[in-house]
Formats: sequence, structure tokens, C-alpha cells
Amino acid sequence: MLDKKLSILYEDDYIIAVNKPPSLIVEQNIYEDSLENWVLDYLRMKKRVPFVGIIHRLDRVTSGIILFAKKKQALKVFNDLFATKKIAKTYHALVEVEPNPTKGVLHNYLLASKLDKKTYNVPKETRKSQEAILEYSSLEKFNELFLLEIKPQTGRFHQIRAQLAFNAMPIIGDSKYGSNTIFEENSIGLHAVSLAFEHPFLENETPLFIEAPYPNSKHWLK
Repeated sequence: MLDKKLSILYEDDYIIAVNKPPSLIVEQNIYEDSLENWVLDYLRMKKRVPFVGIIHRLDRVTSGIILFAKKKQALKVFNDLFATKKIAKTYHALVEVEPNPTKGVLHNYLLASKLDKKTYNVPKETRKSQEAILEYSSLEKFNELFLLEIKPQTGRFHQIRAQLAFNAMPIIGDSKYGSNTIFEENSIGLHAVSLAFEHPFLENETPLFIEAPYPNSKHWLK
């Protein structure tokens, strides 16, 4: 059972950034609680009928920073910023195998399957395949694991999870992509650690860097 406590990283009149715990879905549905519901409940304390727009998403099993829009205008503008790669996303991942080399660029072609909700590495010429590129670097040995910094250059379904696995570095706990190590329920060692962008609604498009602390779990705490 999740402790329903919203961790707010940044807020202004246009957006709110929160730290999503692992195992919680982002978008509301009728079957279970969601981060969207948490944000709505928080904003209802300020405004009777708030607007909440989901700008981007994370998998249930992934933790970290999520941006929500508080105005329809902001939702459109920030969606465009993500689409045009004007928001820099950085992730941290825990893997069991030491990367060799310790830094590099991974370049694959991915095909997402709706049937099993999984992404596959396929030849470039495969119909409906999508190019996927990310940069990684090894930061340190971390609780007998290896901590990687990931900077995706594209935004594909399960991209980081799939590309690391295809390159012999599965994320700990990610049994869908080959990890045999037990992590925590509905969670893997992947955390969206920061977003950096120029805020389009603030004076002089103020640069912002928003960072999300690691989850409070034994795997992430030194």
C-alpha cells in the first residue's frame, strides 16, 4: 500500500513537477489510484475545479520526475517542447553488469508489441520499426550494482529498458527484459532524475533544472 503523499519538486501558475513513486500509474482510471489523482486532490485544495494535463508519462515500475500542466495553454506548449526535444531528460539506472565500455551511445531499431506490451530489437528495415538512440555513462559502483546515467535522444516505448537489455545491461528487477534479480514489487532500478528546459511562460524564458531524489528504498540508499 502506497503512502499517499505527494512529493512536489516545483510549482508555478503553469506547471507542477512531482516525484512519482514506483508502482504507481500516472494516468487515472477507474480501477486503481494514480499520480494524476494525487495531483488533482492537491490542486483542489486551492481551486474547486482545477485543470490537470499530463505532459509526459513514466512506466508504472519507473520512479522520478513528472510534469503536469495547470492550464490548457501550458499543456500544448510543453507537449511541443517535448516533441521538439527542447526538454533535456536524464535518468539513472541500476544494472548488475559493469558496462564495457563505461560510456557510449546505444543505437537500435525498436518494434513495440501491443500484444505483450514489450519492445523488441529488430533490423532497421523492419516495418514500423523506430530508431532509438541514447547516451549512457557509468557513474559509480552502487550497493554492489552499477549506477548509470542515461540521456535518451529519442522517446520510444520502453526505450531505456529495452536498449540496456539488448546491450547486455538489463536493469535490476526488470524481468520483462531479462533481469533475474528480485527488486521490489512493481518496481525496477530506473529513476527519472532530472528535467532541464527554458520555461516558456516565465520572464526571459528562465532556465529551470528540476531534480528528483531517489526512492526511499534499500536499493537506492547508500
